[in-house]
Amino acid sequence: MDVLLITPTEEYLKDVGDVVSLFISDYTLHVNEDCIADITITHEESIISGTRKLNITLSGVYNTSSFSEEKTYVDKITNKRTHKRHLKLNLYNALKEATSISPPWGALTGIRPTRLTYAYMAEGGTLEESLNKISNRFDVSSEKTELLKAVILEQQKYGFSSIRDVNIYVGIPFCLSRCRYCSFFSALAGDTALMERYTDCLIKEISAVKDMLKSSEYSIRCVYFGGGTPTALSENMLERIFIALETIMSSAREITVEAGRPDSISREKLSLIKSFNIDRISINPQTRHLATLKAIGRNHTSEDIEKAFYLARDMGFNNINMDLIAGLPGENIDVFLDTLNWASNMNPENLTVHTLSIKRASLMHLWKDSLPDGNIVSGMIDSALEHCINNKMNPYYLYRQKNQAGNLENIGFTKEGKACLYNIDTMEDTCSVIALGAGGISKRVWENRKLIKRSPNMMDPYRYIERIDEMIERKRQLFFS
Repeated sequence: MDVLLITPTEEYLKDVGDVVSLFISDYTLHVNEDCIADITITHEESIISGTRKLNITLSGVYNTSSFSEEKTYVDKITNKRTHKRHLKLNLYNALKEATSISPPWGALTGIRPTRLTYAYMAEGGTLEESLNKISNRFDVSSEKTELLKAVILEQQKYGFSSIRDVNIYVGIPFCLSRCRYCSFFSALAGDTALMERYTDCLIKEISAVKDMLKSSEYSIRCVYFGGGTPTALSENMLERIFIALETIMSSAREITVEAGRPDSISREKLSLIKSFNIDRISINPQTRHLATLKAIGRNHTSEDIEKAFYLARDMGFNNINMDLIAGLPGENIDVFLDTLNWASNMNPENLTVHTLSIKRASLMHLWKDSLPDGNIVSGMIDSALEHCINNKMNPYYLYRQKNQAGNLENIGFTKEGKACLYNIDTMEDTCSVIALGAGGISKRVWENRKLIKRSPNMMDPYRYIERIDEMIERKRQLFFS
């Protein structure tokens, strides 16, 4: 569908696109062009006596819809955020009226709902008052505000980090195969020479950061091995990395290793992980169904998942996460519920339910896959919420991504006392992160989140290896200068 935007200012094109995406999943945006479009959005505004009047008019395939609103105006610089929000809300209201679609998260785009709630609470509002403000201001549904409430109440059981806490992220950018939905940069785990060189450089970065930490006041809160698939490395490579990190891990409150692919798990690797007192791991099926697994590029079966899960249980792992995806190609609610029941029967401590998102860097986007029907996926997410709560698992973090089916969300569920602190810290931006390895993004968080600065590592493992000294110096400048 072709959408034409006629606007006096083009600085908010991304924000306009975010709002249009809430109502139209597949479109091309044209701006101030002389062309024929299916929908024309006309944006007009004026400032008279300190008041900005902003009007949005839609015409084309939908019934003509117009929405105007006035806001107090001081000057463009100090009111940039208000100006942007004014435009987005007017466009949202016009599109909602024209399409008769009510997105579950309303006009919220580009911000994590929990973070917005905490921001309102920091201004002095109670949790209930803050949720009411979100509902009224952004048209968020009562079901989603109740979900927000449940997540925040669960998070408050665990407490947040202090200003001197720091999390350590260790990125392993290798996988045994590439999933069609994945947007992360990862190399296939077949080039042993590359993986050895990568391990050497990662250990070099670890050693440099350890030296920096010795003279700092930082306290290690969590260590998280992500990827890619960390267990795609050989047992010897993993052991070398663990040894390099041993003094850091020994003081951490929580350590997680993503062992997400069962075809990367062995008794020997699990024994190695356990020997370093790492208790929390992820074993991620995504779905139970073989046809879907093949379609999304995963080379394992549900039996492989069960074998890996029960092996980990037998070896004493008592905090296991499993990831599922709602809206995978060809699946309906019954198929998803079958996967949900199957995974729950294994009794993991954490269950993370993702809504399918088609990102630009994924094979799904390259092959022009379309998102599944939003109503079907909404039914999957609602069923997962009901199922997990009935099984005494509470939602403890959530986040949203662009191009998600039904404009929904990803939700992490936990048994009592088993929430992943690293996930909470990351979603709420409450703790600094020193990221090691390719693709990691270091993040320094100042007190009360008044300032957050980031420093990314190179994503490509080859470029990471070539520029390892630069990656180390970036961390020195961000955290220790």
